Amino acid sequence: MPRDVRWTTWASSTPIIDYRQYWDELPNGDIHLFFHSFSLRERLRKANGDADNQVMLVQAADAPGGFSTTNPVLTDACWSPTNQKIVEKQVNGIGTTKCNTYYPVWPSPRQVAGASVANDIIKCRLRPLTRSDYKVKLTSAQWKALRQTFRGGVCDWSAQGVGQQRPAGSWPTFP
Repeated sequence: MPRDVRWTTWASSTPIIDYRQYWDELPNGDIHLFFHSFSLRERLRKANGDADNQVMLVQAADAPGGFSTTNPVLTDACWSPTNQKIVEKQVNGIGTTKCNTYYPVWPSPRQVAGASVANDIIKCRLRPLTRSDYKVKLTSAQWKALRQTFRGGVCDWSAQGVGQQRPAGSWPTFP
């Protein structure tokens, strides 16, 4: 499918500052919402080949200071719980960098089920269950229960979503 030129132009030329205070692990906090920053980054990559116009900044929910609009150069960074700035590429994951050690990027339920971090499929196409897809050996009773639970099949995340298409019409512009 051809790329939508309007989306590509907008998405690659508009500076995006993705600033978050990390609430994922606080009591009554957000539930695994930091992954949305990486969903946007992946969608930009898919549309433009890169996400060079997006900068991710993250710090503790109750941290003072941090992000400042007076900073002339913005690059991916996080602030430690003691408010030390750590400049490093933000990486989706848990414990692979200093930043995602302080601020783990917990996956969405769809990612756990095999979907891309882009999170851009609303309704997935189904495929039949295949026993070899499971990393554990299933007993006959477990396999039967699984087949009864997912009678229509399971999501095929490698296929385009049902009714999924590129946006039509023009994107909004802001003067």
